[in-house]
Amino acid sequence: MKRPKIRTAILIGGVAFAIIILITLIFNICVHFWIKNNAKDAIEAVTSYEADNSSEDETKDAIYYAQWVYFKEAKSDSNADELTAREREIYKWVLDNDASDMQSVKLGENSYYIQEFNDFNESGDLLMAYVDVSGGPEIIIGINIAMIIMAIIIGVIGAVFGYYMSLSIEQKELAQMNFFENTSRELKTPLMMIGGYAEAIEQGIVNDDQRTGRIIVGETKHMSDLIEDILYMAKVESGAVHINKEEIRFGEFVEDVLMPFEGAVAELDLRVDVDMATGNVLADPGKLEHVISGLFTYSLKFAKSKIEIKYYNNTFTVWNDLDTNIDEEELANIFDASHTGSKGNTGIGLALAKEIVELHGWRISATSTNNGILFSVSAGRVP
Repeated sequence: MKRPKIRTAILIGGVAFAIIILITLIFNICVHFWIKNNAKDAIEAVTSYEADNSSEDETKDAIYYAQWVYFKEAKSDSNADELTAREREIYKWVLDNDASDMQSVKLGENSYYIQEFNDFNESGDLLMAYVDVSGGPEIIIGINIAMIIMAIIIGVIGAVFGYYMSLSIEQKELAQMNFFENTSRELKTPLMMIGGYAEAIEQGIVNDDQRTGRIIVGETKHMSDLIEDILYMAKVESGAVHINKEEIRFGEFVEDVLMPFEGAVAELDLRVDVDMATGNVLADPGKLEHVISGLFTYSLKFAKSKIEIKYYNNTFTVWNDLDTNIDEEELANIFDASHTGSKGNTGIGLALAKEIVELHGWRISATSTNNGILFSVSAGRVP
């Protein structure tokens, strides 16, 4: 599982680094091309001025200003004293190198473009022009260093992002795998019971037909409810479920939802205290029923002897006393559909309840209190 994360990190980091380096390369080519063209324009302007006696101001229209040097009898250095130190340095370079085409030259701390316009003639005269572009290449080098540092930083950030993105994907895939394993396990239980009783009926070893029928009907309903929850959960997560709110008398609504559970409560010999304040809420009735029945079903399943249901200050609570303590990890993951509880139970019903509550814009929480679990839903009251 580690290799895909590392490969993704290297891929994203490498791509980010390569993009910055490519941008830097394109920038270098474009800027060098721009400097060279402007230097060429400057040299053409100054040589045109010398040849045609045009206005000297025309030589200053370019970005750079070129200097020309007419060195008489260059071979004999007859007028070397008339040149500046810079011109003598350039002159020596021209003598040793071919500058018939404009050349980029670094002499000392300065950068030039130099071009020679005629070979030594019979008199030894030499005409050349140069443009001082010092500063431009140095700035480019500084920008290159900054861009390389930026490429390294962005590459590292990209690698870290890629690693955690891959880790997040793996966690989601693992959660989905756990979800399907848990739901298939929970579906398998009623199927096995139905199959077992059906086989017993087939073999004629069932003595209590009514009891067997009730068990088969109950397990069938359990399986049907679970499948419905799974399908509903998929719709909610895909955004296909919409909330249609209407005004509901909350206390009466809760009592109606709990009525079908009376048989189960009596069979388990549980005490259920209901204390509902008056008040209305804006909610989707069908979806709110999922929330209430989901919370009550969980409480009913794990209650030791008592369940308390209350509504006050726009807050609906369901509390049950547990026959065993619940640890912090299980409580923190109680609304996670992919989590399997200590008793093998899945959190599909509670996960669905949480999704529906949040679709309403409400809040839901689960806390351990008074040797039990308290589910709390904060809802809005209708003015």
